[in-house]
Amino acid sequence: MSTFGLIRGMQSSRAHRGRGRGGHRVGATSRDAGTQSHSASFGKTLQFITSIKLEELEKQRLAFEAHASVLEKAAACRDDLRKVELLLDAVRSWRGSGAVSSTTFIGGKLDLSSLDLWLLQARKDPGFSPDVVKDWADSLAAHIRHSMTRFEFAKLFGGLFNEWLSSGDSVLEQESSPRATPSDEFVEVGRKEMFEQQERLKSIIFEPKTIDTDGLFEYLTDLFSDGSSLEVLESMRSGMQDFGEDLRSRVITADDMKWVIKSLLAAGLMLEEKRNTLREFTQNPTVLDELATVMTMRLGSLEAWSWPEHGCQIDMRRHLNGKYRAFTDPDLLDALFLQYIGIMWQTKFKQDCVDIFSSKAWKLEFPPLSREELRDRQKCFAESPSESIHSHRQTLRRDHFLVGQLSSHVDSTPSYDDWGNPDKTQLPASHVKQELLHAVATECYLNSTLHKTHTVVPLTFKDDKLGDAPRLRQCGTPISYALSAFFGEVVLFGLDFAINQRAEGLFLYRIHDDIWFWDSNSAKCVVAWTEMQKYAALTGLKFNDSKTGSACVGGDLAPELPSGEIRWGFLRFDSDQSRYLAFFSRNFGARPTVSFGPALCLGQAHLDDMIDTLARIQKELFPSSSGGAVGALRAIIADRFGVHDLPDGYFYFPISTGGLELRNPLIELLAVRDAIGSDPASEFSKQMEEDAESYRVLQERWNSNVSALTSLHETFPPFEDYIAHRETGLSQWKTRYCDLMSTAKPKQLTLPHSHAQEVQRPMDFYDRWVLSLYGDQVVKKFGSLEAVDPTLIPVGLVHLFRGSRHQWDQ
Repeated sequence: MSTFGLIRGMQSSRAHRGRGRGGHRVGATSRDAGTQSHSASFGKTLQFITSIKLEELEKQRLAFEAHASVLEKAAACRDDLRKVELLLDAVRSWRGSGAVSSTTFIGGKLDLSSLDLWLLQARKDPGFSPDVVKDWADSLAAHIRHSMTRFEFAKLFGGLFNEWLSSGDSVLEQESSPRATPSDEFVEVGRKEMFEQQERLKSIIFEPKTIDTDGLFEYLTDLFSDGSSLEVLESMRSGMQDFGEDLRSRVITADDMKWVIKSLLAAGLMLEEKRNTLREFTQNPTVLDELATVMTMRLGSLEAWSWPEHGCQIDMRRHLNGKYRAFTDPDLLDALFLQYIGIMWQTKFKQDCVDIFSSKAWKLEFPPLSREELRDRQKCFAESPSESIHSHRQTLRRDHFLVGQLSSHVDSTPSYDDWGNPDKTQLPASHVKQELLHAVATECYLNSTLHKTHTVVPLTFKDDKLGDAPRLRQCGTPISYALSAFFGEVVLFGLDFAINQRAEGLFLYRIHDDIWFWDSNSAKCVVAWTEMQKYAALTGLKFNDSKTGSACVGGDLAPELPSGEIRWGFLRFDSDQSRYLAFFSRNFGARPTVSFGPALCLGQAHLDDMIDTLARIQKELFPSSSGGAVGALRAIIADRFGVHDLPDGYFYFPISTGGLELRNPLIELLAVRDAIGSDPASEFSKQMEEDAESYRVLQERWNSNVSALTSLHETFPPFEDYIAHRETGLSQWKTRYCDLMSTAKPKQLTLPHSHAQEVQRPMDFYDRWVLSLYGDQVVKKFGSLEAVDPTLIPVGLVHLFRGSRHQWDQ
């Protein structure tokens, strides 16, 4: 959902009426001529570089083709020693791509530096084996043939690259070609959905939202009415006032501009040509200093800032799910200025929320132990609440889900948008989504084991996603701005706190406006759902009924809860089986190389379902090919370029080696399959059985040391006291919990010694798997692990294009 959809009910009507300096004016859907001119110039430059490199490649290929005619002469030669001399001279005399040095080992075994002496020995030594000489000739001939093959595949790479450039899939083609007008796109491209969503957007943002402000004020006053809540609220208000006054007088530095640009690039707001300009800014200290000066001046005269009179251009971009989203195309200085202010307020508000979360105002699901109880459990059981499931759960909530859309500090900008490019120092968005999925499954097992029942509810706010002459926006804020995220989280944190207070410490797991909550007590979920509907009505928010649902494991679903299914992408929660049925889900996509992927809590059956589903998808996508995606690509290359006999490794090897770098998701799943157990739901049941033995060991240790540790009147606590705090005071339960939440480690294959020596780049498990499986094929075809000489192909340009943001409506 767009951020402005979340917060439109909280917008001040005064801020959006008239043509004042604070109004956000929305302009036509277009890009200006200067932008198109810049893009076209950039594209022509890249095309020129590419054409020059491919022309040079073709010259060398033809030259080597003539050079390789020595193979025919050698084949006609009956003297094996003379044949070796012919081939050796040809290998040494080549000065183009693939030229060898005097220290080269041909085929990894024939030492060129020693070959002259060996040839002399072969001529003089009557006992020298002719088979050895024949092997020399075969190795040299194979080297020449492999070099010819590599030139041919470099030509194929160039042909594929040019075809890609002209296909419209590359950023180069998208930015070099003039963009169609909306009416042209409707007729020629047929993007009817874009115009429908555009009209729907107009109906939302140009109409003010009617809010019962008195009712909302009364609700919030009551919510913060008790002593602890009121105290933390007053402290928060005072701190924000001080922060705002301090912010106005700050001096922005060049270092500040670095993180501002970094976070703006991560936000996905700017179009590619402006993103390139921002990247250039970061490389020029003088520009950064000048920008900092301008930003400081703007901050000091904040009252004078306004949106441009001509309005903001809107760029309708197609999302991965097929829907369009309306991104503004602001002036670079405006974008940087708003980003700075937004991130500064994000970090302030997030810290305030963390303070509330850690204060007495925030209710806990479990009553805290008294000082005496803490002392006794430490003394008798050597256990501390800090090493419990609940403590770990609170850390997870605070660090990853509490106002999780906001930055914790200025150098770390989270992005939950699929257009985003999260800062590598912060947990990537896809990983947070996975962590939530793992928590849902693990908590289900825990509650089902300890309490025999588990109720879970997910919901999503309604997806409220531009015009001729500029019009003043009346409702909401544009997406992908730091300030938009800030305002959205301000509104939704009120919901977080309300549910915490009304539903006895229940926590809302939120990613944007997707909300999940669960508890062993279904009644708490009913209270939470009722309160959420009340809060939504007061703030002008709406729930998406089609994406809202609930389920109860081990009992009947309360009739007050929403009756829809619980889904996550193509995953469906099955309350009868108490697990996730495994269908293909894009949320699984993070690679296990970075410690994220399938968690142990999902089980081997889930993984097997995914493997079978991915295999079925390939078969259905490529029904005419017996080899799935690889078979289809083989047929296309044979048909368009006349190249046959392609080894499998050619499709999977990296582009830097001349391969196509096709990603095989089955490898990622198979690599972790053996590390995942078949019945994760039984883990907590096993721990329950182990509790009795752990208690017995502790009791025996107590009795053996009773005279030294206790008074005669002290007795060891009963077993019921020991297990009464499984979630809040037993570290063994936390260990089981964390194990289930952890991701499976992929199997690390051992590389053949020859391959390991040749590859100098760092490799993850996937690279090692591909190399171990297909390396011998590639070496047999090309003579080495490189299908082509990387200096002959425009590898750098490929990575440049792939690193740019694609527009999915092209």
